[in-house]
Amino acid sequence: RKRAGQALLVRRTFSGRTWAPPLRTGLPVGLWGIPVAAALLLLAMLHSATAANAKTARKQPKEEREYTSDEVAQHDSREKGVWVTYKGRVFDITKFLDEHPGGAIIIQAAGKAIEPFWEAYSVHTVSDLAAELLEGYAIGRLREGSAAPCMVAPAGEKCAMGSGTSADDYDAEIQRHPSLIVLSKKPYNAEPPSEDLSKHFVTPAELSFVRSHIHTPKLDPKEWKVEVTGLGLPDPTAKGS
Repeated sequence: RKRAGQALLVRRTFSGRTWAPPLRTGLPVGLWGIPVAAALLLLAMLHSATAANAKTARKQPKEEREYTSDEVAQHDSREKGVWVTYKGRVFDITKFLDEHPGGAIIIQAAGKAIEPFWEAYSVHTVSDLAAELLEGYAIGRLREGSAAPCMVAPAGEKCAMGSGTSADDYDAEIQRHPSLIVLSKKPYNAEPPSEDLSKHFVTPAELSFVRSHIHTPKLDPKEWKVEVTGLGLPDPTAKGS
Protein backbone atom coordinates (compact mmCIF):
# COMPACT_ATOMS: atom_id res chain seq x y z
CA ARG A 1 0.00 0.00 0.00
CA LYS A 2 1.17 3.55 -0.75
CA ARG A 3 -0.17 6.91 0.31
CA ALA A 4 -0.24 9.57 -2.47
CA GLY A 5 -2.13 12.70 -1.50
CA GLN A 6 -5.71 11.63 -0.92
CA ALA A 7 -5.48 8.55 -3.12
CA LEU A 8 -4.89 5.02 -1.86
CA LEU A 9 -2.95 2.91 -4.37
CA VAL A 10 -3.43 -0.83 -4.03
CA ARG A 11 -0.70 -2.69 -5.90
CA ARG A 12 -1.08 -6.32 -6.75
CA THR A 13 1.09 -8.44 -8.99
CA PHE A 14 -0.47 -10.75 -11.55
CA SER A 15 1.94 -12.74 -13.74
CA GLY A 16 4.70 -10.22 -13.27
CA ARG A 17 2.56 -7.20 -14.09
CA THR A 18 1.47 -4.57 -11.59
CA TRP A 19 -2.14 -3.45 -11.37
CA ALA A 20 -2.56 -0.21 -9.44
CA PRO A 21 -6.03 1.33 -9.69
CA PRO A 22 -6.38 4.49 -7.57
CA LEU A 23 -9.22 4.36 -5.07
CA ARG A 24 -10.45 7.91 -4.53
CA THR A 25 -11.85 8.57 -1.12
CA GLY A 26 -13.43 11.58 0.41
CA LEU A 27 -11.23 11.26 3.48
CA PRO A 28 -7.51 11.14 4.07
CA VAL A 29 -6.39 7.58 4.68
CA GLY A 30 -5.69 8.22 8.36
CA LEU A 31 -9.31 9.25 9.01
CA TRP A 32 -10.81 5.93 7.85
CA GLY A 33 -10.45 4.62 11.41
CA ILE A 34 -13.16 6.99 12.67
CA PRO A 35 -16.17 5.54 10.78
CA VAL A 36 -14.85 2.00 11.31
CA ALA A 37 -14.59 2.57 15.05
CA ALA A 38 -18.08 4.11 15.10
CA ALA A 39 -19.51 1.07 13.29
CA LEU A 40 -17.83 -1.32 15.72
CA LEU A 41 -19.16 0.69 18.67
CA LEU A 42 -22.67 0.55 17.24
CA LEU A 43 -22.44 -3.24 16.81
CA ALA A 44 -21.23 -3.62 20.38
CA MET A 45 -24.14 -1.51 21.66
CA LEU A 46 -26.65 -3.57 19.66
CA HIS A 47 -25.14 -6.83 20.97
CA SER A 48 -25.26 -5.56 24.54
CA ALA A 49 -28.89 -4.48 24.20
CA THR A 50 -29.86 -7.85 22.68
CA ALA A 51 -28.13 -9.75 25.47
CA ALA A 52 -29.83 -7.58 28.11
CA ASN A 53 -33.26 -8.17 26.55
CA ALA A 54 -32.66 -11.93 26.44
CA LYS A 55 -31.58 -11.93 30.09
CA THR A 56 -34.67 -9.98 31.07
CA ALA A 57 -36.89 -12.39 29.15
CA ARG A 58 -35.35 -15.31 31.01
CA LYS A 59 -36.03 -13.67 34.35
CA GLN A 60 -39.69 -13.06 33.60
CA PRO A 61 -41.73 -16.00 34.98
CA LYS A 62 -43.67 -18.00 32.45
CA GLU A 63 -47.42 -17.69 32.76
CA GLU A 64 -48.56 -20.83 34.57
CA ARG A 65 -51.95 -22.44 34.26
CA GLU A 66 -54.06 -22.57 37.39
CA TYR A 67 -55.79 -25.70 38.70
CA THR A 68 -58.25 -26.32 41.51
CA SER A 69 -57.68 -28.99 44.14
CA ASP A 70 -60.63 -30.92 42.69
CA GLU A 71 -58.94 -31.02 39.28
CA VAL A 72 -55.75 -32.34 40.83
CA ALA A 73 -57.61 -34.96 42.88
CA GLN A 74 -59.10 -36.42 39.69
CA HIS A 75 -55.64 -37.43 38.48
CA ASP A 76 -55.06 -40.28 40.88
CA SER A 77 -54.08 -43.24 38.66
CA ARG A 78 -51.87 -44.21 35.74
CA GLU A 79 -54.88 -44.16 33.45
CA LYS A 80 -55.93 -40.64 34.44
CA GLY A 81 -52.40 -39.41 35.04
CA VAL A 82 -50.72 -38.92 38.40
CA TRP A 83 -50.69 -35.32 39.62
CA VAL A 84 -49.38 -34.03 42.94
CA THR A 85 -48.95 -30.62 44.53
CA TYR A 86 -46.03 -29.16 46.43
CA LYS A 87 -45.87 -25.68 47.96
CA GLY A 88 -48.85 -24.50 45.93
CA ARG A 89 -47.67 -25.80 42.56
CA VAL A 90 -48.97 -28.69 40.46
CA PHE A 91 -46.84 -31.47 38.97
CA ASP A 92 -47.64 -34.28 36.54
CA ILE A 93 -45.33 -37.12 37.61
CA THR A 94 -46.93 -39.86 35.50
CA LYS A 95 -43.76 -40.42 33.47
CA PHE A 96 -41.71 -40.62 36.66
CA LEU A 97 -43.64 -43.54 38.19
CA ASP A 98 -41.37 -46.26 36.81
CA GLU A 99 -38.22 -44.29 37.63
CA HIS A 100 -39.07 -43.62 41.27
CA PRO A 101 -36.41 -45.25 43.50
CA GLY A 102 -39.08 -46.10 46.06
CA GLY A 103 -41.11 -48.04 43.52
CA ALA A 104 -44.89 -48.10 43.24
CA ILE A 105 -45.37 -46.58 46.70
CA ILE A 106 -45.34 -43.18 44.99
CA ILE A 107 -48.84 -43.89 43.67
CA GLN A 108 -50.13 -43.32 47.23
CA ALA A 109 -49.62 -39.60 46.71
CA ALA A 110 -51.58 -39.48 43.45
CA GLY A 111 -53.99 -36.54 43.38
CA LYS A 112 -52.74 -35.26 46.74
CA ALA A 113 -50.25 -32.89 48.31
CA ILE A 114 -46.88 -34.54 48.86
CA GLU A 115 -45.82 -32.49 51.90
CA PRO A 116 -47.20 -35.09 54.40
CA PHE A 117 -45.45 -37.88 52.51
CA TRP A 118 -42.13 -36.05 52.43
CA GLU A 119 -42.50 -35.33 56.12
CA ALA A 120 -42.86 -39.04 56.76
CA TYR A 121 -40.25 -40.11 54.21
CA SER A 122 -37.95 -37.26 55.17
CA VAL A 123 -35.09 -38.58 53.08
CA HIS A 124 -36.62 -36.37 50.37
CA THR A 125 -35.83 -33.23 52.34
CA VAL A 126 -32.25 -34.00 53.35
CA SER A 127 -31.15 -32.01 50.28
CA ASP A 128 -32.73 -30.02 47.44
CA LEU A 129 -32.29 -32.88 44.97
CA ALA A 130 -35.86 -34.21 45.16
CA ALA A 131 -37.38 -30.73 44.84
CA GLU A 132 -35.15 -29.93 41.86
CA LEU A 133 -36.14 -33.19 40.19
CA LEU A 134 -39.82 -32.50 40.82
CA GLU A 135 -39.50 -29.09 39.17
CA GLY A 136 -39.02 -30.77 35.80
CA TYR A 137 -42.62 -32.06 35.97
CA ALA A 138 -44.33 -28.74 36.81
CA ILE A 139 -47.49 -28.01 34.84
CA GLY A 140 -49.03 -25.12 36.78
CA ARG A 141 -50.08 -23.91 40.19
CA LEU A 142 -53.03 -24.18 42.54
CA ARG A 143 -55.64 -21.52 42.11
CA GLU A 144 -55.50 -18.92 44.86
CA GLY A 145 -57.83 -19.87 47.67
CA SER A 146 -57.90 -23.52 46.62
CA ALA A 147 -56.84 -25.83 49.46
CA ALA A 148 -54.08 -28.32 48.75
CA PRO A 149 -55.62 -31.69 47.80
CA CYS A 150 -56.35 -33.79 50.88
CA MET A 151 -54.81 -31.22 53.21
CA VAL A 152 -58.32 -30.27 54.32
CA ALA A 153 -60.86 -33.06 54.59
CA PRO A 154 -64.58 -32.61 53.89
CA ALA A 155 -66.75 -32.05 56.95
CA GLY A 156 -67.09 -35.22 58.99
CA GLU A 157 -64.56 -37.13 56.91
CA LYS A 158 -60.97 -38.07 57.53
CA CYS A 159 -58.40 -37.11 54.93
CA ALA A 160 -56.49 -40.31 54.16
CA MET A 161 -52.95 -39.38 53.27
CA GLY A 162 -52.06 -42.98 52.49
CA SER A 163 -48.53 -43.02 53.90
CA GLY A 164 -49.49 -44.46 57.28
CA THR A 165 -46.55 -42.61 58.80
CA SER A 166 -46.33 -39.37 60.71
CA ALA A 167 -43.44 -37.35 62.05
CA ASP A 168 -44.42 -38.44 65.59
CA ASP A 169 -43.56 -42.05 64.75
CA TYR A 170 -39.88 -41.13 64.84
CA ASP A 171 -40.08 -40.09 68.49
CA ALA A 172 -40.00 -43.73 69.60
CA GLU A 173 -37.08 -44.71 67.36
CA ILE A 174 -34.98 -47.44 68.95
CA GLN A 175 -31.59 -46.58 70.41
CA ARG A 176 -28.61 -47.45 68.23
CA HIS A 177 -24.96 -48.10 69.03
CA PRO A 178 -23.31 -44.77 69.96
CA SER A 179 -20.28 -45.33 67.70
CA LEU A 180 -22.36 -45.47 64.51
CA ILE A 181 -21.82 -42.58 62.11
CA VAL A 182 -25.30 -41.07 61.66
CA LEU A 183 -26.03 -40.02 58.07
CA SER A 184 -29.65 -38.99 58.68
CA LYS A 185 -31.95 -39.18 61.70
CA LYS A 186 -35.37 -39.19 60.00
CA PRO A 187 -35.31 -41.81 58.64
CA TYR A 188 -32.39 -43.25 60.54
CA ASN A 189 -29.40 -44.16 58.38
CA ALA A 190 -25.96 -44.88 59.78
CA GLU A 191 -22.74 -46.77 59.12
CA PRO A 192 -20.07 -48.20 61.41
CA PRO A 193 -16.61 -46.62 61.64
CA SER A 194 -13.97 -48.54 59.69
CA GLU A 195 -11.81 -48.89 62.81
CA ASP A 196 -14.63 -50.72 64.59
CA LEU A 197 -15.16 -53.07 61.65
CA SER A 198 -11.50 -54.04 61.63
CA LYS A 199 -11.77 -55.29 65.22
CA HIS A 200 -14.22 -58.05 64.33
CA PHE A 201 -14.07 -60.88 61.81
CA VAL A 202 -17.87 -61.03 61.89
CA THR A 203 -19.59 -57.66 62.27
CA PRO A 204 -21.71 -57.53 65.44
CA ALA A 205 -25.40 -56.85 64.82
CA GLU A 206 -25.30 -53.58 66.76
CA LEU A 207 -22.56 -52.29 64.44
CA SER A 208 -24.25 -53.30 61.21
CA PHE A 209 -25.09 -50.72 58.56
CA VAL A 210 -28.56 -49.24 59.07
CA ARG A 211 -30.62 -48.26 56.01
CA SER A 212 -34.18 -47.07 56.59
CA HIS A 213 -36.84 -45.39 54.47
CA ILE A 214 -39.25 -44.80 57.33
CA HIS A 215 -39.34 -45.15 61.10
CA THR A 216 -38.73 -48.48 62.77
CA PRO A 217 -42.18 -50.08 63.10
CA LYS A 218 -43.51 -50.87 66.57
CA LEU A 219 -44.21 -54.58 66.63
CA ASP A 220 -45.43 -56.91 69.35
CA PRO A 221 -43.12 -59.95 69.42
CA LYS A 222 -46.08 -62.09 70.43
CA GLU A 223 -47.89 -61.27 67.20
CA TRP A 224 -44.96 -61.41 64.78
CA LYS A 225 -42.26 -63.89 63.88
CA VAL A 226 -39.17 -63.78 61.69
CA GLU A 227 -38.53 -66.37 58.99
CA VAL A 228 -35.01 -66.84 57.69
CA THR A 229 -34.74 -68.48 54.28
CA GLY A 230 -31.90 -69.10 51.90
CA LEU A 231 -29.80 -71.67 50.07
CA GLY A 232 -29.21 -74.71 52.25
CA LEU A 233 -31.76 -73.69 54.86
CA PRO A 234 -34.96 -75.64 55.49
CA ASP A 235 -38.20 -74.28 54.10
CA PRO A 236 -40.08 -72.85 57.11
CA THR A 237 -43.41 -73.45 55.38
CA ALA A 238 -42.74 -77.14 54.79
CA LYS A 239 -44.45 -79.68 57.07
CA GLY A 240 -42.30 -80.95 59.89
CA SER A 241 -39.83 -78.06 59.64
